[in-house]
Amino acid sequence: AGGRAYTEDQLIQAIESNGIAILRDQKIELGPDLTLAGREDASYPGGRTSAAELLAGADPDRFLIVADHQPVDVSQNAALGADLQLSGHTHAGQIFPAGLLTERIFGFSYGQYWQDGCCVVVSSGVAGWGFPIRTEKRCEYVVIHLKKE
Repeated sequence: AGGRAYTEDQLIQAIESNGIAILRDQKIELGPDLTLAGREDASYPGGRTSAAELLAGADPDRFLIVADHQPVDVSQNAALGADLQLSGHTHAGQIFPAGLLTERIFGFSYGQYWQDGCCVVVSSGVAGWGFPIRTEKRCEYVVIHLKKE
């Protein structure tokens, strides 16, 4: 709520200097069976690549995870072969009655959903936004175990 003491470039440099790749409208193959696609934020002023362009050429035999900060483009991602979409942004409403609004805006506000064969997980996140209080859902880390069948 008090602002931050670093720039976006400093944050990116700190993350990348620790061996973490930031996927901004990029996809990478991890091992023989997994593809991870990371979306640019939907509110990014410069816009973002369409889901169709980003996921074009993804091998349908590989498990495809789409990481998108906001739970948007779910139908498109599912139609393009995404098996799992990981999102947050909504903070599960954070303060009542905001949860009613996030559910209406995004359709996917908090929890696990299914859309045309794609599992969608929307986390409440580890912090809040704007106000240092929370009346809806707890802060959380989500641990997902993928099992090859």
